[in-house]
Amino acid sequence: MLQKTKTTNKKQPKQNYTIKAVNHALNVLEEFQHHSEIGITVLSQKLGLHKNNIFRLLATLVSRGYIEQNQYTGNYRLGYKTVSLGHIFTRNTGIVRAAAPVLEKLSVELNETLYIGIQVGNNIFYIFDIETTHALRVSSRIGESLPMFCTAVGKLFLSYLDESKYKEILQQSDLKPLTEYTITDKALLLKEIEKTRERGYALDQQETNRDIICVGMPVFDHSGRMAAGISVSAPIYRLTEDKIETDCLPLLREASLEISRALGFVPMSEE
Repeated sequence: MLQKTKTTNKKQPKQNYTIKAVNHALNVLEEFQHHSEIGITVLSQKLGLHKNNIFRLLATLVSRGYIEQNQYTGNYRLGYKTVSLGHIFTRNTGIVRAAAPVLEKLSVELNETLYIGIQVGNNIFYIFDIETTHALRVSSRIGESLPMFCTAVGKLFLSYLDESKYKEILQQSDLKPLTEYTITDKALLLKEIEKTRERGYALDQQETNRDIICVGMPVFDHSGRMAAGISVSAPIYRLTEDKIETDCLPLLREASLEISRALGFVPMSEE
């Protein structure tokens, strides 16, 4: 006798809906966060996939414009489509729309490279920048991801988190020095975060790039949460202590408040 089986509407775990081939393709793309160019053999070793699988994944991504092959080296690099998607992302981000005109004005006043960074996991992801007209400049960081503990914007985000949360992030972070000035001692980092919270701005003093100083200021949204950080970066000989105090900090504060207001933030003094 046939029995009618019962059907249930119980939802399956989300991981059951993932497609392995798509995951592999995304893993390939994410490897380019660490390499400007990379070959099939290295990708195979890093991802634990057979070379034939890597070749087919790359061929598909090349055909769609997400990856291109360097005809001289035979290695692969990101294609025009990834840049196009990146520009669409930044154009459609409310923070960028609110901040761009303010930073353009600030760029005229300071003539140094300016950035907007947001928190993604335990890192800072840069979504917008304006470069200085000086010949010697800090390179663009758009699309770059850097550790929170050694960047000005990262220190700001850490300083606005609960103590337990920022300690958890530091515990999870690989405190690998990027320069000889990078603070990797946890006790000193905790003091640096406290100092950042007290003064309301952050400094990266050659901690990410040698001979480069970076000053960061927070941007808040309508809920009072820190939504992003803006920063100015310049060679140490141009961004002196005097210039930071007299020019940089007052202009950065004004810019961060203007952007925050555009995002709906109302300072306590105006409530």
